[in-house]
Amino acid sequence: MNTQTILVDWHDRYCRTAVLEDGRLCEYYCDEADEIREGTVFLGVCERTDPGLDAAFIDIGLSKNGFLSHPGNIPHAGDCIIVESVTDHDNEQKGLLLRTDVQLVGRFVILSPERPGVYLSKRIHGKELIQELKSWATEKSEGMGLILRSCLETQYLSDAEKELNSLKERWREIRQAAKGSVQPKVLWSPGYHCLSLLRESEPGKISSVICNHAEGAGKLEAASFDVEVHFEAEKTHLLMDPYPVESPLKKAMRRIQWLPCGAFLTVDFCEAFTVIDVNSGKAVGRRSNDAQILSINLEAVQAVARLIRLLNIGGIILVDLIDMRSKEDQSRVIAFLKQAVMSDSCPVSCEGITSLGILQLTRRRRGKQLLSRLMVSCDGCMGTGRKPSSLEEARGLVRALRRKILSGEDTPVTFQCGNALAEIIPSQLEAQFPWPDIYVQITEGTPAILSGETKGKKIYDKVKEIHHA
Repeated sequence: MNTQTILVDWHDRYCRTAVLEDGRLCEYYCDEADEIREGTVFLGVCERTDPGLDAAFIDIGLSKNGFLSHPGNIPHAGDCIIVESVTDHDNEQKGLLLRTDVQLVGRFVILSPERPGVYLSKRIHGKELIQELKSWATEKSEGMGLILRSCLETQYLSDAEKELNSLKERWREIRQAAKGSVQPKVLWSPGYHCLSLLRESEPGKISSVICNHAEGAGKLEAASFDVEVHFEAEKTHLLMDPYPVESPLKKAMRRIQWLPCGAFLTVDFCEAFTVIDVNSGKAVGRRSNDAQILSINLEAVQAVARLIRLLNIGGIILVDLIDMRSKEDQSRVIAFLKQAVMSDSCPVSCEGITSLGILQLTRRRRGKQLLSRLMVSCDGCMGTGRKPSSLEEARGLVRALRRKILSGEDTPVTFQCGNALAEIIPSQLEAQFPWPDIYVQITEGTPAILSGETKGKKIYDKVKEIHHA
C-alpha cells in the first residue's frame, strides 16, 4: 500500500487539500465552506410526488428541489422527511439526487439506520472471518443496518465498536435536530473534503497530515484514527510551497500531456465523455515496432490512471491507443491499467479495447471535475479552444457594414479593432460598392462598428473613392 501525506491549506471560507503518494501529487481538492457535498443530511419537505416516475420532489432549502427516486413509501405533499444527498451540489441547473436510506460512513463500518441487516464488502474473504464479523455486527447493530468495509479485520473490532458508537451518536443528534422542525435545513454536513479523507481512510494508509490552521488541525485530529496531525504555521513560506503541488497541478490541467518517453496525450472533454488520444510524438527506440508501441501504450495508460484521479474525471473515458496487432499486448495493457487504478478511491471499470483500438473506461462521478472548479471557459472562443481567423473576422465586419448601407445608412463609420484586422479590412472593400467614408481606430477588445464616427485613420474616401493603405 502506498503511504500518503496530506497537506491541508485551511481557511475560513475555503480549503485546499493535496494528497501526495510517495512524494507525488495524486489528488487535489478545493472546497468552499458553504458547499453541499455528498453525504449531507437534510430535513426536507415534500413539495410534490410523481407516481409515474415513482419519485418525489423535496424542498431542502436550496434554489432547486431535490429529487427522491424510488422512495418506497412515497411521502405526501407537506411531509417532513430526513434525506441524504447522493451527489455533490455541482450543478446549479439541477436539484440534488436524494435518498431516505441515510448512510453514515466510517473507516470500518457504514451505519444505515433505516435499512436493517448486515452486509459485508465483497473484498472480505475467509469463512471464519466472515462468520466472526457477521456475529459481531448482528450483536452490535441494535436493529440498524451495518455495512462492514473491506479493511475491517479481527484486530480492529474494538476500534470498529468505538466508531460504531460514534456513528450511532451522530444519528441521534441528527434525529434530535430534526425533531419539531417543519422548515427544510441541513442537519449534518461532512465538512471539508480533508475531513472525509481522514474519517474514511484505511488504517495505515495515511502517514502524516500537515495543516496550517490551528482550529482546522484540531478538527482533523478529532476525525483521524491512527494519524497524528501536525500544525505548521506559515512563517517564511506557504504550506504547500516546499512540496510538488502547484507545478504538477498546472501541468495536469494542460490539454497536451507529455510523457517521459517522448510520446504525449491529448485530452478533450465532451458533453457525454472524455477522449484521450495517445500519440507517439518524439518517442524513439531501438526495439521492434510492436515492442515500442507496447511500451508507449503501457506508459500512456499509467499516465491516464494518474490524470483521471488527479483531475477527478468521471463518467465514460475513451483512450485512443496506438494500434496493437497482438491480443496478448492488448491484454497486458488492460492488466497494467487495472493495476494502476487500484489506488484510486473512486471505482474505475475497464470495459476492454474495441476493434478500433479504443480503450473504454468508466469512473464513478464524484463532484465537479477539477478543471470545472479551477478554470472557466474562454469568452473569446466560447470554450471551444478555437476562434475565427483574422481574415474571416475582417470579412464579417465588412459584411456587417454592407448590411448597414443596404438598409439606407449613409454616414461615415469607424471600425474599432486590433492591428491585424486593421491591415486586412482595406483589402476587403470592393471598388464597385457605394462605401461611405471609413476610418479605423486601433483598440483592444471586441471589434465594433461606430456609425457617424470619424475616429482614427481614414482608409476610404467616399468623394475620391480612394483606399488609403
